[in-house]
Amino acid sequence: MKLNFYQIAEFIEKDQLDLFVRSDSGEKFYQDSMIKIREEYGSVSKYITEVILHPLTLTEGKAKPNVLFVKNDYPYDVNEDIDHYLIWSFEPWKDDEEISSYLREKIPDDKFVFFENPIHLRSVKDIFHIHVFSTKKELYP
Repeated sequence: MKLNFYQIAEFIEKDQLDLFVRSDSGEKFYQDSMIKIREEYGSVSKYITEVILHPLTLTEGKAKPNVLFVKNDYPYDVNEDIDHYLIWSFEPWKDDEEISSYLREKIPDDKFVFFENPIHLRSVKDIFHIHVFSTKKELYP
């Protein structure tokens, strides 16, 4: 079931993060990709560090160093008018206002919500990342 922005926000507000799922085809793509990544890199964490986080050495120094904001390659099943991003960082962020401020710089015209999965729901447990969902403000007043 594709989620709209209001449903996403409600799941986050009610801490029902286990309700976020991928579509059947998205889950198959995710599982197939994880098998290939583990075969080539030995672990998903090593892949994330060497491939995804490697560009952090080139960060411009804006907002917060060692941070990467990217579209999720394996998004949850959400409506087409919603983008699913990840914030990857070598260091954890605990301040929601700091995260919000960073996102207002990155996606100033969008409405957004975000969360960090609890450890038992994380597919990548040892590298800090936050899920971000955004949409155009006028679509969800």
